[in-house]
Amino acid sequence: MFSVLAIRNLLKNKTLVVFSLFSILCLSFYLYYTYSSNKIERIEENNRNLKIEIEDKIQYIEKLKFSYDTIVKSRSEIANSLRNANDQIDSLRDKLYRERTGKKSIKELAEKKPKLIEKIINDAIAKTKLCFELVSANEECK
Repeated sequence: MFSVLAIRNLLKNKTLVVFSLFSILCLSFYLYYTYSSNKIERIEENNRNLKIEIEDKIQYIEKLKFSYDTIVKSRSEIANSLRNANDQIDSLRDKLYRERTGKKSIKELAEKKPKLIEKIINDAIAKTKLCFELVSANEECK
């Protein structure tokens, strides 16, 4: 009964009730505004941090792409070098063994005609010595 009497007394004094409700409403709005402002500031700070991280990741990805392109290019160059080396090996084997042309191998020629092979080897050694002399004199060897 006490509360019913208190409510009746308050209803008689309407300005006090309206002022109290208005005060509660203003206080609620102020609390909501400060909470929202703080939350917005935190979200904006997180957004700035994420933008910085994204820029860093983009730069890192660009570096990785450059590294990948360099590796692919190097791999291609190495594959070409290997192919050329294998071609040179096959060519030298053909010259050494001469099986595909049906001619005698250098081993067979050396056994049958050692003077011919000695002359070829001596000429090649002389040419090599001349090239070393030219290279040491900063000239081009042909």
